Amino acid sequence: MNQNTSVPSLLPYLEPDNAKIRLDIIGTPADTTESTPKRFPFRVLNESSPLTRLLRAEILTDAGSLVQQVFLLVQKDAYRYQPSELWPLTNLDVEACWQQAHSFFSVAESGKTAIGAIGHNVIRLGEATTTSGSRNPFHSLFFCTHRRVFFHPPCPGCGQNLFLCKDDPLLLSQGLSAYSSSLRRYLYCPSCPPAKEGIGFYVPSLDIADSGGVRDCSGLIAAWRFLLAGGLAPVGFPCLNCPERDKCHGPENLAAVRIIPFGFYPFHMLVVKAMTIRAADFLPLVSGASMDDMESRLLEKNEPARLSALSELRLLVAERDLFLFDGTEKHFLEVLYLKLSFLNEITEMIQTGPTPLDILATLDCLWVRIPAQGSFLPGLWSFRVGHMDIGLTRQAAMGRPGAHQAQISYFLGIVWFHVLLTNASQPAAAVIAELAGILENNLETGTDFTTTPLFALENIFWNPAAHRQKGFPFEWKNLWEKTLGLAWALLTDNRPAAAWSFDKFRQDLSAIRKEIKKLLFVEDVAPASAAIDLSDDRAIHKILTGIIGKWETAFNPSHTEASGPKDIQAETILLTRGKAQETLWDAKTTSQTRGKVQEIVQDAETVILAGDRAQETLQETVMVSKDKLEGLEKMVVISKVKTGTTLVGTPIPTQEKIEDEPCETIILSGKTTGKPCVPPASAPKVENPGAVDEDDILSETVILRPPQK
Repeated sequence: MNQNTSVPSLLPYLEPDNAKIRLDIIGTPADTTESTPKRFPFRVLNESSPLTRLLRAEILTDAGSLVQQVFLLVQKDAYRYQPSELWPLTNLDVEACWQQAHSFFSVAESGKTAIGAIGHNVIRLGEATTTSGSRNPFHSLFFCTHRRVFFHPPCPGCGQNLFLCKDDPLLLSQGLSAYSSSLRRYLYCPSCPPAKEGIGFYVPSLDIADSGGVRDCSGLIAAWRFLLAGGLAPVGFPCLNCPERDKCHGPENLAAVRIIPFGFYPFHMLVVKAMTIRAADFLPLVSGASMDDMESRLLEKNEPARLSALSELRLLVAERDLFLFDGTEKHFLEVLYLKLSFLNEITEMIQTGPTPLDILATLDCLWVRIPAQGSFLPGLWSFRVGHMDIGLTRQAAMGRPGAHQAQISYFLGIVWFHVLLTNASQPAAAVIAELAGILENNLETGTDFTTTPLFALENIFWNPAAHRQKGFPFEWKNLWEKTLGLAWALLTDNRPAAAWSFDKFRQDLSAIRKEIKKLLFVEDVAPASAAIDLSDDRAIHKILTGIIGKWETAFNPSHTEASGPKDIQAETILLTRGKAQETLWDAKTTSQTRGKVQEIVQDAETVILAGDRAQETLQETVMVSKDKLEGLEKMVVISKVKTGTTLVGTPIPTQEKIEDEPCETIILSGKTTGKPCVPPASAPKVENPGAVDEDDILSETVILRPPQK
């Protein structure tokens, strides 16, 4: 059929003659059956943007093998935007936006912008590129679902191609809106006079302001019967030699449901390598939601395209873990790091990229790419974020709602809190509503993140109740509060220019991420104490029982009786590999009196009482020989509480805890190399403890503490 060579066509990519590779934008035949005659047969992924529509497509070989899955960012026929006197938007503005988008992605391809990764994934089509480097829109394109062929819409009067009318005087003379000062567009035939019966101007759907000479898409398709009747149908028109011609253009009028426009008007289009999953579905997975949970939620929302993407992701990561630290305490740090990485990318995009026309639709236009199998990282650790939309030019954005830096900052703050706090128990609407309430109550400054349930640390997880009783280290809580502080700074915008800048924000965010990585991947300086091996309990009990029995019979009763009120603080038994000896001292009075009282207890045990009040406040240190504790290697703490003689294994307490605890505690510590066991700092230095070989010392300590009297 006749084509205007000044307007590029997508047909060579869709139905190439003798070409080995083609672009498939239809998908399976099941999507274009007449059981759903008015259904848009193309695979729509997102229509949230006012100006664009996102579609899925594939690049295939002539044998049907997949070369590359792609996204098509296509100009809409009907914009979801209503201009106003204060903030107008015209067709010229939209054209400038598309030219900027092409240029922006070209610059991004060189890696010079914050979204360089997206630029590298743009697939250029030379058909639409002019010699000056600008991009022309592709010609209007219709599709016949019955024959599964594409074609350009012909003029019902002469059979030539229809074009977009940009002639403002002509449009105004017909009582129509001017192209340059509105968003209204019209197809027309420049070769045919508008007054000719049956032809004129065409739109996808009629508007109340359109004159009687304007026809909608159904009227255009119905008028093609004049072409067939007059023998003026161009070569390539699918109805020309179709056996269903009479059904389509006769009384049944099947053409009205079989013929569907892919692009009613000439359209701009960007081809990008396909992303994996929408950000709105990626974030719950990062928070810990299962694939099954996500499928159930998308089924309830009737989102087949998103379900399909989730199913593909399930296959993609089928043989890979999603996390590094799932099931461990460090999983909190991992989730926080992944969310901050996501927020870092989108913050850079929104701050440095073109201003979106509808900033509220931005989150719906965010997609995530996850590499295919072969990556050594877990499934959710290697990802990149892409913004699948065009933005306004600086001139078009000037003074527009959402274009001011403070408004962009506020929007980013909302996004940050949404990403950090939204979960199965706390949906996005609830998070935003509570944030709004806090702001309305004039709590922009000095907000206490530790007392407001909205900001609880466990809300970072998809199922926060499962983590509510867990104790998180102070350092982790501090990182969480720093993160919330960054989000709050974006949201409130109550900072002086000298004290806040986006560069400083970047630095703070980078510092938090580095700190999290250090905690995740650097080993602790002092590893946590190992779990106690209860298999040694019997041996330990036997040793201690013998010591206590000998202790009770060997002590002089005068040592345990006091003339005044009893103030017994602690009894400490130190078991060493040196000569057996038993040392007693008054921890409280020794530092004051420095007096020494010694009393020898036979059977190879020496008892030393130090201080004037040694009989009132008693702390004992007993050292026994190696053969009594042969083979004892592990640290064990055995406590006798007030209610009875129950032995309980616990970690070694600090000296402060030992001094305060009103119970009996026995601590057996493991071997040390060549260092004697040192008594508490408050104890006096024992004179003549006996010759002890330093190389023959086993630091095994037992501390017995009676209840506070």
